[in-house]
Amino acid sequence: MENADVTRFLVTEHEEADALFDVLAAAIQRGSREDARVAFYRLSRRLYRHIDAEERALFPALHGASASSSRLIATMVREHFTLRERAAEVGRALVRGDLVLAWDAFVELSSFLLLHNEKEERVICPAVHRALGSVGVRSELVQRMHALCRTTISDF
Repeated sequence: MENADVTRFLVTEHEEADALFDVLAAAIQRGSREDARVAFYRLSRRLYRHIDAEERALFPALHGASASSSRLIATMVREHFTLRERAAEVGRALVRGDLVLAWDAFVELSSFLLLHNEKEERVICPAVHRALGSVGVRSELVQRMHALCRTTISDF
């Protein structure tokens, strides 16, 4: 696959987030409020950095490439808003110590994120390849996204 550089980066990011989702799910299912809060903190930091990297690097790289890519970016940004809202619902439930509500919100978040990630991997990555034909340009994009994903919250 020619666009494997961007695809590989996003798939790896998604897999690492999936592992954090698994830790959070296990903590909620065990009834461990403190472990769930810690797991959520790690997951939410990861999720927010990933979203930020897409919005600051990936989407601007696609902006203006075509009318369809502009519509796609608008859709993805709306989905990012929804992801932030759903993550906040999980966080609020955990702060209240309500693991039943946290589980329900977690299921909604993870279901929505699964569809979102699939769209990134199947639609965004090929669009990036078409818009940024050069492997070098795509590599620079991946390096920028990697740096943004590894930035700590205190660095913003």
